[in-house]
Amino acid sequence: MAAIAAIERQARDGLTELNQLVRELRPAGDTGPDTSPQPRLGDIPGLIKRAAEAGMRAELRVDGEPRPLPPAVELAGYRVVQESLTNAIRYAAGAAATVRLAYRDDGIMVEVTDDGPGAAAAAVAIRGGGTGLAGLRERARLLGGQLEAGSAAERGFAVRAFLPGPP
Repeated sequence: MAAIAAIERQARDGLTELNQLVRELRPAGDTGPDTSPQPRLGDIPGLIKRAAEAGMRAELRVDGEPRPLPPAVELAGYRVVQESLTNAIRYAAGAAATVRLAYRDDGIMVEVTDDGPGAAAAAVAIRGGGTGLAGLRERARLLGGQLEAGSAAERGFAVRAFLPGPP
């Protein structure tokens, strides 16, 4: 039941983001309704908490000095973590996940690893019919970054994204 509630929250977050995108694409002068603030990297502890509520052991590690990054980078980093944790809950039930944010001079490295079943579950996640990982890869590319996803070195699944930002 907790996993379903977590997935439902993720879907609502996606709709909010889509509505924001539609508002940004409106012609000048058509302001539409006010929008709520978009998620940022500082909101990731809430994702960790929701993953725990869904039965996943998850932790956050931060390297470097956190600093504000462009809103598109902040949102993309948040979405990488959100999608990765959602997939781990869905395809690696009972696994533990680690979220790492590494602030670098030229941007941020976002990494989510889990100790789930790895390759078999990864194939299901990638073929799962959704566009989550493909969409994240495209979003990273549009920002001048990159995203890789696949089996982790020993066990589990890993998603790593580099998103550039000003120094």
